[in-house]
Formats: sequence, C-alpha cells, structure tokens
Amino acid sequence: SATAGLAAAHQAHADGLLPFDLGRLVPAWLRALAVGATSALLGSYTGVLISATAIPVWFSGRRVLPALFVCSATSNACALHLGRLALAPGRHGETYRRRVRRVAVALCGEALLLRRYERSAGRLGDPLFRGEIGNQLRGGAALIGIALPTILNLTSGFAKQAHDGPAHRARALLAAGLTLYGGFVLRRSILRAGKKSADDPQAYVNHRRPS
Repeated sequence: SATAGLAAAHQAHADGLLPFDLGRLVPAWLRALAVGATSALLGSYTGVLISATAIPVWFSGRRVLPALFVCSATSNACALHLGRLALAPGRHGETYRRRVRRVAVALCGEALLLRRYERSAGRLGDPLFRGEIGNQLRGGAALIGIALPTILNLTSGFAKQAHDGPAHRARALLAAGLTLYGGFVLRRSILRAGKKSADDPQAYVNHRRPS
C-alpha cells in the first residue's frame, strides 16, 4: 500500500539507504493514522469473512470475531517485534516498554473477547469451547498464549531496570514465542471448530439469523 511504501522509504532514508525522504510528503501523524486504520481493516478481514458465513459457530461470533482477530494480530506483531529487540544489540528499554504495554492491552482484549464469545454463542459455541478443541483453546491459547506471556512481560516491561541483560533477553524471547504459539492455537481452534460445526445438522436447526 502507499502508506507502507512511505513508511519503508522513511526508514530507508533514516538508515542511509536513500538520499531523500519520501515519507516527508505526508505528515508523520497522518501516516500513522492511515497505517493504523488499514492495519485494523486487514487484521479483522478473516474474522469478518468467516462470521459472514452460515456456519453456526462462526456466525454466532459475528460481533466478536473481527475484533478478536485484530487483537490477536496486534499481540503477535508486537511479540515478534519484542523478540527482535531481544536479539538486537544495544539498549532498547523505552521501546521495549512501549511494545510491552501494547501487547498487554492486546492480550487482555483477546481474553475478554474470548469470554464474551463463549457467553454470547451459547450452545452454538460448543464446537469451539467444549471438548478437545475447547481444551486446546484454554490450554494453548488462553493459558500458554495469553496468561503466561502477559505475566512474563509485565514483570519486566514496566520495570525501570536495564533491558539488556541475558535474563531479560531470555524472558523476552520466551514471552514472544508463547504469544506467537497462542495466536497459532487460537486460529487453528477457530478453523477446526468451524469444520466441526459445519458437520453438525442440529446446529443448523438451532441456528437463527437476525431479522
């Protein structure tokens, strides 16, 4: 997209790869606003598509799935950045703390939206929240992918100590890996639940579309 191209050109100029800054053609605040809006649209795209189908477990989460995918995409992107910062030489304390705050908000959003999804879906949500898939969702996504990395990040991200020691780097890499794993489990669980729901005739009988 144009916003991504301008951001890349601005960074290339800052790194000395380009003699001029194309990013200056658009104010920084406007670039940030455009990138945020387009990123949210792209992040929610999968949730919008699957919730628009007639598959009961997905349709029952039509008010939650787009936002859930946005939060998951945000937490995974921030986790990837945190992992990169942990491997990069030098001090990145302030940048690290900003990313930790963002990933913490995104992970909390995931947890709240999953809870709302489960309560609002009722029996139509059983393929996702019950049985084998439900156990994997709670263990792999909620516990390993949300709760543990949140604790690991918050124990270091809001502290004022230096963020360049080996213990910190190992903790940051572990938290990033757990977050990425949780995002994978979340998406896989949602897709598997959709296939299971599609094969359940009774779910279609109980399925009600809004007037």
